[in-house]
Amino acid sequence: MGFFAPDKHELRRNAKQTNTLDHVNLSLRLSLIAVTMFEMKRRLLFLGILTGLANAELPQMSEGSEWLGYFTGWEGRGWDYGFGADGEGLLFPKKGRQRRVHEVFRIYPRIQEQWSDKWHSRSTVDWSSDQGTSINPSKPVSATLEVKGESKAQFTQTYSGGKILIKPKLLETKTKNPVRLAVEIKVMDFERVKKKKDKLKEKDYKKMFKGERFEAVRSTDGKKVTFDLYEKHDDLMSPEKLADGASEISHKIKYIKKTLELEQGNPKVGKFEIKASGPLYEGYRVFWVIDPEMAKKSDAYLTIGLK
Repeated sequence: MGFFAPDKHELRRNAKQTNTLDHVNLSLRLSLIAVTMFEMKRRLLFLGILTGLANAELPQMSEGSEWLGYFTGWEGRGWDYGFGADGEGLLFPKKGRQRRVHEVFRIYPRIQEQWSDKWHSRSTVDWSSDQGTSINPSKPVSATLEVKGESKAQFTQTYSGGKILIKPKLLETKTKNPVRLAVEIKVMDFERVKKKKDKLKEKDYKKMFKGERFEAVRSTDGKKVTFDLYEKHDDLMSPEKLADGASEISHKIKYIKKTLELEQGNPKVGKFEIKASGPLYEGYRVFWVIDPEMAKKSDAYLTIGLK
C-alpha cells in the first residue's frame, strides 16, 4: 500500500483553518468564563481559592448562579442590586429581564479618616452581620464594617420607593483623627473611551454623548448645575461649580438608556463629592459623605436609583 502524503499547500490551509477555529473557540471560552466569573462575584471565594488571604466576610448564598457569592440583593424594575459577601455592592442595569453584566455601578460603604488635611478611606478589616442571606428581603438588612484604625460602622440597606436606601451609623472609633462615614459610587466609562480615544475625533464624542446630561444641585446655595457630557469641563470642581459638593446628582446615561439618581433623605445632612481624573465620560467616582453626628438623624440616608 502506498502512503498518502498531502502536499505542503494543503498542510498550510489545514493549519490555518485549525488555528482559526482554535482562536474562535478560545475567544468563546474566554467570554463565557468572563461572564461566569462576573456573575459569581468575580472573587471565587465561595470555592475557597483565596482561603486565608481575604478579610473575614459576610454570609454568602451558595445556590443560584445569579446570586452566588452575595449576602443580599434586590430585583428592581429595570435593575438588580446585590451586596456581596466581600462588602462590594453591584448595581446592574437590565435590558428586559437580563442583567447587563458588563455595565455595572460599583458601590462601597466606607469609613474615612482625616490626616494631613485630606480624607482617606480606611482599609477593610472585617465585615459581619447577625442576619442571614436574603433576596428581596422585606425588612432592612444591616452589616458592620470594621476598618484599620479601630473604627466600626453599621450600614443598613433596604429597598424603598423603587430605589436602594443606605443608612450608616458609627458604632465606635479609637482614633484621635476626625472620622466620617461615606458611600462610594463608581460610574464606569460605558463607551470605553479610554481604550479608543486615540482614534476618536470631536464629532465622534458629540455623536456618542449628545443628549447625555449630568445635573447636580450645589450644597452651598441649592443652585442646579448642568453639564452636557460631550463637552469637556475642566472647571467642574471650581468654586463656581461643585467644589463644595452637591446635595443631589442626576446623570442621564445614553449608553444604557437610564438615569442614575443619587439623593439624600434630607438635602442638608450630607453631601456628594465628585472625583474625576478626566472628563466625566471617562468615568468618575462619587462619595456621599456624612458626619457621624448628622448620621444619627432619622432622615440621614442615601438613595440610589436607576430609571
